[in-house]
Amino acid sequence: MFARRSVVRVLFVNPMSRLAWSIGAAYAAIGIVLSALPLHLRHALGASNTTVGVVMGAHALVAFVMRPICSALAERRGYRTMLAVGAALVACGNAAYFISSSVPLLGIARLVTGLGDAIILTAGGAWVLAIASAERRGRTLALFGLALWAGLTVGPVIGDALAHHGGLRAAGLGGALLAIISAAIVLSLSSPDAAPTGDRNVPLFPRAVLRPGTAFVFAALGYAALASFGALHFSARGWGGGARPLVAFGIAFLLTRGLGAHLPDRFGSIPVAIGAALVEACGLLAFGIAGSPLFALTGALVVGAGFALSYPAFALIAVNAVPASHRGAALGAFTSFWDIALAIGAPLAGALTTWGGGSAPFIAGAAFALLAAILAGVFATAAEPVGATPPMLEGGD
Repeated sequence: MFARRSVVRVLFVNPMSRLAWSIGAAYAAIGIVLSALPLHLRHALGASNTTVGVVMGAHALVAFVMRPICSALAERRGYRTMLAVGAALVACGNAAYFISSSVPLLGIARLVTGLGDAIILTAGGAWVLAIASAERRGRTLALFGLALWAGLTVGPVIGDALAHHGGLRAAGLGGALLAIISAAIVLSLSSPDAAPTGDRNVPLFPRAVLRPGTAFVFAALGYAALASFGALHFSARGWGGGARPLVAFGIAFLLTRGLGAHLPDRFGSIPVAIGAALVEACGLLAFGIAGSPLFALTGALVVGAGFALSYPAFALIAVNAVPASHRGAALGAFTSFWDIALAIGAPLAGALTTWGGGSAPFIAGAAFALLAAILAGVFATAAEPVGATPPMLEGGD
């Protein structure tokens, strides 16, 4: 009985566990249309591949523009308040799917959801970084991502089930409900609504973020192709549509992130970044050239396993190079490169599909991931010679 109560307390009563549930619910709401929306745009509205990519990338475009601003606001206005605002915006964006029946309106809905995403990730990430010890910072980033990616894995499955019975409108309504649940959970927490450091001179874009962020863009382009066109690729080959590629990716991602969360701290961020990008490249190539759904899903699993550690590895390079009071800003600015990858990657995948066929965006994604590994190796040679001590947050520029 005591053990059962302890498990319940850890999972549902502990404040950080409740924060994780809030983040997971928010990202389930964000991901709920990831497979349903491209199919709706292509088959119900007759949109071209490029148009599908533009609409899917609109989410990331606004997140890219707003994420550094949102991270600074989170430091100044409070993490809890900003998380609640972000969840409310995601709820509004999903509610718009219920009433939107044209491509432009669906694009606007993606923009609103993207703004909510920008706030949620930066405020939530800054919150957990504020309470993480220096030696566990990489693990904390990795475990924070577990909640996020659990939501992005479960969301498309829920969305598929709802869309099967009620179309995109039903999926949007489900997403709005999940976002409301996320806001309710975060408002129940008692975290202070002020930045713990009191630093009011937080930069919007710390310079140390530029190099790891650039490399991460190339690592993330393959995921952008998989998220935007994985379902359409399966449908075009007669393997059925739906969320199966994203679910396979998500399962491998969650397992690898959970089991390998300690790797950047133990072996160093740059070696892990190189290895993760190489594994991802192999998976994308397999997905692109696959002649059967089983082989393609295996490729998606490998992509998830590789990409799982790319974000914490590259992000750790960035946050370890700034002062403690700028961690949230560094994380927000770094995550903007994720948005760049999605904003560029989705339309690029659409154009490549039109130009070179359904396999082209995934083969190109493999080449980009290989380039990310090469860049990480160049950074290691330039910035971290053998025997050097990695910079800590407290000793940044």
